[in-house]
Amino acid sequence: EKECDPFLMCDEFGPMPSTGAYGNDTDEGFDVPWHPHHGMEILSYIVEGVGRHADSMGNRECYQSPGFQWMSVGSGIEHAEGGGTPAGESTHGFQIWLRMPVANMDDDPRYGTVEPSAIPTVSLEGGVVRVIAGSLGGVEG
Repeated sequence: EKECDPFLMCDEFGPMPSTGAYGNDTDEGFDVPWHPHHGMEILSYIVEGVGRHADSMGNRECYQSPGFQWMSVGSGIEHAEGGGTPAGESTHGFQIWLRMPVANMDDDPRYGTVEPSAIPTVSLEGGVVRVIAGSLGGVEG
């Protein structure tokens, strides 16, 4: 088996004005309509605005910035995203896609969110770092 870099993509979306917010009780208004994924880990970090997610496992959720969501899609999932920020307000965020190890590509899909208050921070000269993975200054993400 060939070695493969697990890093597939990093995408920045926005900042852009929202055209309107939709709740979790509808499949309308998603900025990115329903589409499939297989064999990857996806992390979405919302810098400003409200993230919105729906998937084929029945999850429906809006999450506040600066929070994040993750999907471990394994054997496959369909989902839609976006459309949670009120009209005229800004939406801005990032997505990172990682290839799963072959041994995990048929795992059951999983989904979760982390609220801003649950993300540990480290104060540095000139700013604050939110530690969402790994460690920094003795703080684990």
